[in-house]
Amino acid sequence: MSRPSLGSTLSLAAALGLAVTAALAAQPREFADAHRANQAALRHYSWTSRTDLRVGGESTKVRLEYVRFDYDGRLQKTTIGGGTAADAARPGPPGPAGAVRTRVAARKKAAFRDRLADLATLAESYAHLPPDRLEAFAARSVLTPEDATTIRIQGRGLLEAGDQMTAWIDRERLAMRRVEITTIYDGNRVRIRADYRTTDTGLTYQARATLDYPADGIEVVVDTFDYLPAR
Repeated sequence: MSRPSLGSTLSLAAALGLAVTAALAAQPREFADAHRANQAALRHYSWTSRTDLRVGGESTKVRLEYVRFDYDGRLQKTTIGGGTAADAARPGPPGPAGAVRTRVAARKKAAFRDRLADLATLAESYAHLPPDRLEAFAARSVLTPEDATTIRIQGRGLLEAGDQMTAWIDRERLAMRRVEITTIYDGNRVRIRADYRTTDTGLTYQARATLDYPADGIEVVVDTFDYLPAR
């Protein structure tokens, strides 16, 4: 099969741009409506979530959870497995010096847990975006036809004034395909990347999300699977 020439490729791109320009203007609302319908459908499903916490490139904790929405639309998570890497630290010396060191280590550990909890909450807020926020974001962002099947949305101020998001949207389904978000936590950069899948029933879900917090060498990878109608 002969490859298309550069000229024909550019002509195709120009034709594609002309064909979708009018449609893009109306799609923020349609995209938000599709997202709203998908979020409503998601509330009738349960799934399994696997969270892998990595510090300095090494896996330190894996957690498996059963996830579903409750009657009021709040996420409910039940731990069903996982474990923590062995603590290789040796006990400190006995006496007052050892007690002080133990208290300092406990405070640092508590602060680290709080930081992880804050980062998890931050990631969760982007994973389940309110449709009205998504619609407002899409309306003021740059929408570009990536190819015949995908639209790219780029903009700022999704949830916070300084955050940035690029999303790749399936033109036919108006469903998420991939998202990259950059935001700030405690004065440091946070990067969130997510890939989406669509089931045979038409439900679109976040299959994998990765949060990077380079300031502390933290990486959190969340995989979700086994989406089933909730009982």
